[in-house]
Amino acid sequence: MPSKRNPDSGLATPANDQSGAAARAGASKPAASNGAGRWFEKLAILAVKIGIAAALIYWLLAKNRLNLPALMKIEMGWSTAGWIALAIGAVYLAVYLLALRLALLTRCRNSPADSKRCLGLTLIGSFVGVALPGLVGGDVVKAVYLCADAPGRRSDAVAVVIVDRVFGLYALFLLATIAAALAWLFDALPFHSIVLLASPTIVAIATVGFFVVWWRRPEEIAVLGSIYKLLPQKARNLADALHAALRSLPLVLQCLALSLLSHSLTMLSFVAAARMLGDNLSLFSVFVLAPLASAMNMVPLTPGGIGITEGAFSFLFDAAKSGNGANIGLLGRVMQYVVFVVGGGMAFILMRVRVEKAMAGASDGISLDLVAQEGETS
Repeated sequence: MPSKRNPDSGLATPANDQSGAAARAGASKPAASNGAGRWFEKLAILAVKIGIAAALIYWLLAKNRLNLPALMKIEMGWSTAGWIALAIGAVYLAVYLLALRLALLTRCRNSPADSKRCLGLTLIGSFVGVALPGLVGGDVVKAVYLCADAPGRRSDAVAVVIVDRVFGLYALFLLATIAAALAWLFDALPFHSIVLLASPTIVAIATVGFFVVWWRRPEEIAVLGSIYKLLPQKARNLADALHAALRSLPLVLQCLALSLLSHSLTMLSFVAAARMLGDNLSLFSVFVLAPLASAMNMVPLTPGGIGITEGAFSFLFDAAKSGNGANIGLLGRVMQYVVFVVGGGMAFILMRVRVEKAMAGASDGISLDLVAQEGETS
């Protein structure tokens, strides 16, 4: 006879245990089905993105904008080795500066992580972005593991990663704006076009937005208050985190200084690529144009901006009388990826990162695709 629930003890009898287990198993099936559906959707979107990237690369090759034989003809000598060493060393130092920026921001949100751990997470994020483009973004990995460092404060950890990216993107356009201003001052602009106004315009708009957020909390501003109340909690946490970061002038200055220096070092990889290809494009031209082209990583149409970024380099550098734009963009990014793969792979092993944990975070609502793309060092 199957046993029944004892009304005195309130404990389930074996018969009820079996029925409860069956109910729980039945309830888990829709969740598993939804999870499989999300990953199928991700894979389908990735397939479309790969198709777009392949079409763009084919077009660049057909138009001879991407000249692979020219890359194969680079002579390996002491000069080339020196440029490669400069590029790889500069990119690694750039990643270290990004880790320092992330560590500063974690302290701002009272969920401190030391610079060593932030360096490991930054390298691992870049590694995963290269190894699994389109599936798991590097920022998702950082968010997942920062959440583990601050149990019960998941939204704060995610907000820190997004604010970190916001500072990075702002500084990328600020670097291009500063370079354009200096180039104009010394009559060294690569060309005269409205395109060069893109960076100053973005910086001006973002600066006004930062000032508004710094001035008052969003809910205290008449126009934004009603909108703020309609936002989901995660978005409000992000606004609060940005407000808290901007209220500290020393923190803002430190983050901007680290970001500008990091981006400047990253741009050296494109300078090295140009010199290896025999292109004598000026430093002003590289520092004005390369940040704009690199920003195309944000366009979520292809994995890691493949094809789009090379096309942007080709378009901008061609306007500056250089036919090596796509090659410079590709070669510079390859040297960056060497740092991401080698450094990130080592950190991946030493920190014993579990890929399934990061992928679970990606499908569990930790999505930063609005500002983050794979393999970018902003």
